[in-house]
Amino acid sequence: MHTFLMLVTVPTLLASSTPFATISSQLQGVSRTPQREVVRSLPDVSSRRSRRLQRREVLEKQRARTVRPGIVHSPTPLPEAEKRFPNQFYVPTNPLPTLDATSHIFVLGEKAPVMATIKVTPQDEPVAVRTVTVTLAAEVSSITAIEVLDDVGFVLGKATIDLAASGARDVFTLSLSPDNAYFIDRKDTVIFAVRPLLKEGDEGGASGQTAQVESLTVSAIGDWTNRTNAVSTSGPDFQVHETANATIVSITNAGAAKGTFSTGNQKTLGSFTVSARKNRDAEPAITALSFSVSTPTEVSLSTLKLRGNDSATTSDCTLSSFTISCASIPAEIGSLDAPRTFTLLGNVSVSSHPDPYLQISLNTPGRPGSTGDITWTDGDESFTWVPFNPPIVEGTVWE
Repeated sequence: MHTFLMLVTVPTLLASSTPFATISSQLQGVSRTPQREVVRSLPDVSSRRSRRLQRREVLEKQRARTVRPGIVHSPTPLPEAEKRFPNQFYVPTNPLPTLDATSHIFVLGEKAPVMATIKVTPQDEPVAVRTVTVTLAAEVSSITAIEVLDDVGFVLGKATIDLAASGARDVFTLSLSPDNAYFIDRKDTVIFAVRPLLKEGDEGGASGQTAQVESLTVSAIGDWTNRTNAVSTSGPDFQVHETANATIVSITNAGAAKGTFSTGNQKTLGSFTVSARKNRDAEPAITALSFSVSTPTEVSLSTLKLRGNDSATTSDCTLSSFTISCASIPAEIGSLDAPRTFTLLGNVSVSSHPDPYLQISLNTPGRPGSTGDITWTDGDESFTWVPFNPPIVEGTVWE
């Protein structure tokens, strides 16, 4: 009975705050668990709390996965299409090609200016251009090939005569391999331009030939569907051009912008400098000029003469209404082997006008088949137009 009571008392004492040494002194003669074993057998409260916290965290994570919807991550955006076509690597440099809508003189033996342009737009997907076909209005024997380029200067290649397409030698075709195709993205629009390469005179090139593009056709393959002809074209600009051994490149006012009006004999009415570019076979020269006169009717002009480069030699000119015509200009005055300054001289009088004024200009450039204010020769053929926009040049304003 005594032993039982002692065993019951031990937990009670352990639960109290009495030190273990005091308990031992009170339990003399009683078989008991050594101190270290008693402490080891006590409940490990901190370990239990740690396991409980871990269990709670696991439950919370499970509850989160069960209750909360998983976060939907959008797929990683695909990178842009890998560059795999030559034009995608091209870096434009200045100056960019000139795509002006005007007629040009094509100098034999040169790569000519742009003769035609067209806008190309993919219909509904990126495309790879595989073929460009240039059809001329008629055969031009002076053209040996036609270069195809875009509006930033990238050259697709050279179109050559396609006898399979036409026996008339008026069709030029550029075919591109899959690796050398021209890539156009779905929302892009590019401008294709063509410019001819011309033969020298001793290679079959001839002065005075008319050149015009009749059609420009582009064939492309869809990058997504492999569908052919997946492009639309617009804005064709097909001007008429002409071949020659030379061309006039500049016409400028050689005098001041303004001067003082005065009367007298052989007054300078206007002065203009003309420059030409030529090949080895050319002998360019001005053969006729038609000046426009801006002046009130009270001002009279007479004894009109044209002089070249301050020489003593002059050529007579005539006045009709408000136009001064200088025809049959001799080569010693009109030669353009070097830049030449043409000076128009005349007698000036005025009847009665409070503020007389006078200006001489060259206004009309003309076009192939349409006569302008300047007639010139390359030594072989005669041309009645120059590749400029109106007005060509305006002279000094005398007032």
